[in-house]
Amino acid sequence: DLHASSLLHCRLTWRKSRLKVALLLLLSLHGILFSTYMYGNMPGLAFSALAVWAFLTFQERPNWPSGILCALCLALAVILKYNYMIVFIAIAIIWFICLLRRRQLKSLLCLLLCVVAVLGLKDMPQRYYERRMGEDFGRGISLWGWMALGFNEGQTASGWYDPAYTVDLFEKNDGNSAEAARQAPAPACSAWGTAGCSRSRAAPRR
Repeated sequence: DLHASSLLHCRLTWRKSRLKVALLLLLSLHGILFSTYMYGNMPGLAFSALAVWAFLTFQERPNWPSGILCALCLALAVILKYNYMIVFIAIAIIWFICLLRRRQLKSLLCLLLCVVAVLGLKDMPQRYYERRMGEDFGRGISLWGWMALGFNEGQTASGWYDPAYTVDLFEKNDGNSAEAARQAPAPACSAWGTAGCSRSRAAPRR
């Protein structure tokens, strides 16, 4: 039977693929090295991967459990590690493109649920600690400082961590995020060019 042979071939191929992925993961040291890391990299990565799986499952067979699971996992990933906003943005862009190709109310509602869940809960850890301590932490180090860091020569290599554009600049301005944002791109003028530097200075003021 041709159908049975094809099905058996697919199962064997899938089994070999899973073994290859398992072997690659076993040889990867990232998970082992991150296991003692105090930040939420690993659990955030786990929820991000689960969110991607739920998103793909929803695109294959649109259903509420997959959409809700995707929104929940994306929110938890961003709460644990803000860097996973990148995963959320990627899924949102692809989801929007899928909506343009196949318009469906359920898909639109699940996408909106993901957006509301992530944007509504991303600051929850900070709000929690602010309420416990009775203090306002403010906006913190400006994202423009991290951008300037990536465009400049670091102490070790290009784009490497350098507190001069982040912590030092933030403390120099007495914790004023807006002023730090205005000054942060200044060291990156050589990398962006004159026009890029002027745009970067104007952007934080708006």
